[in-house]
Amino acid sequence: MTLADARPEAAAVLGRFATGEVAVSRDGLHLRAPVTTGSGLAGTVVRALDEAGIGVDDVEIRPPSLDDVFFALTGHPAEAPADAPADAPSGESGASDVSAASDTPGAPDAPTDGKGLVTRA
Repeated sequence: MTLADARPEAAAVLGRFATGEVAVSRDGLHLRAPVTTGSGLAGTVVRALDEAGIGVDDVEIRPPSLDDVFFALTGHPAEAPADAPADAPSGESGASDVSAASDTPGAPDAPTDGKGLVTRA
């Protein structure tokens, strides 16, 4: 998800719906978290953020990738990225993600938590 303004408390609000850790970008504008999907989840999350006075510019719910599922089942990535150590994880759980909507791979300020959360391609 992309916030209108960086708000540290947004991670706690999103965390109420997350099934794992909420990742926040360095600039604080992009948040990403694994969630269990359900009807109306995006609207519910946006309403909760709005009630907390936090503006949202964009939200997306995406299904887990095959890499996410493999990592959730095995605890390690299918393949380590070329620039990463062989033991660095590349995914999170098999749950869907609420994520930033940057369509540019490697975009500045893309969400990361140092644990190899994959960015959308």
